[in-house]
Amino acid sequence: MKPVRPTTSRTSRPTVAAGALLAGVLLVAVAAPAVAAPPAANPAVSASRQNAAPAAPADLTTYPPRACGTIESPTLFSRSMLTATFTARLYDPNGNNVGAHLEIRRGVDDTLAYGPAISATVPSGASVTWTVPDSALLAYDTVYYYQAWATDTHHATGPTTEPCYFTVDGVAPGEPTITVGTLLVDVPGPVTFTPAAGDDDIAGYRYGFNNNVSEWVAADATGAATIWVTLTEDPFFPGSATADLWVQAVDTAGNGYAGVIGPILLFPQTTTP
Repeated sequence: MKPVRPTTSRTSRPTVAAGALLAGVLLVAVAAPAVAAPPAANPAVSASRQNAAPAAPADLTTYPPRACGTIESPTLFSRSMLTATFTARLYDPNGNNVGAHLEIRRGVDDTLAYGPAISATVPSGASVTWTVPDSALLAYDTVYYYQAWATDTHHATGPTTEPCYFTVDGVAPGEPTITVGTLLVDVPGPVTFTPAAGDDDIAGYRYGFNNNVSEWVAADATGAATIWVTLTEDPFFPGSATADLWVQAVDTAGNGYAGVIGPILLFPQTTTP
């Protein structure tokens, strides 16, 4: 009887998955744990987190400068301020270039009257200007306010300035009265300016000589003012002295009388002893 050879089932044969037998050493491949790749940086998000908004425009005012009024006491603008120029200084904490917007709104209901007007883009620390055109059609004796805000080149917008209230005085002063006192050669004499009837807001008078009104005298509570004029003797005509005086009344809003009064010929009533 033939011997029976033992058989081994295929399933019982030892196997080594993903391994090898080398020089009597069993090598087994072990899969490395998966490591997630770091997320890609988003430049836009990083930039927005690092960029700070510009500051509110500094020193916002008109040119020539006028005080910032309140709704209870708005600043009076003259008729010439219907085409006012505004100016402000801009700052950005990141040193970005920056521009600004200006708007004018009606005080009673916040209705937009002009703007937003966009300034030029300037380096941080520089000033910008806006000029309100005639087309803005601001009305006389109506309360408005102006305000501004800045935006940098990354489109970050800063806070808005506090509103500055104003109104435009459309009534100019009338023709003042000039009263000449006793004038002597080389002796100061009085010349008094008084306002036209109904003018109760006279701030003072521009005056001067030879068609030049570069001098200023403030009015008193009644709207009147007095200057002292010294007539200098003409060296070629002893005892003779004359001067041409020009005068313009100005109200508290800065409106001047429509014309300049003059020339008013000043001459001595008598000569000095």
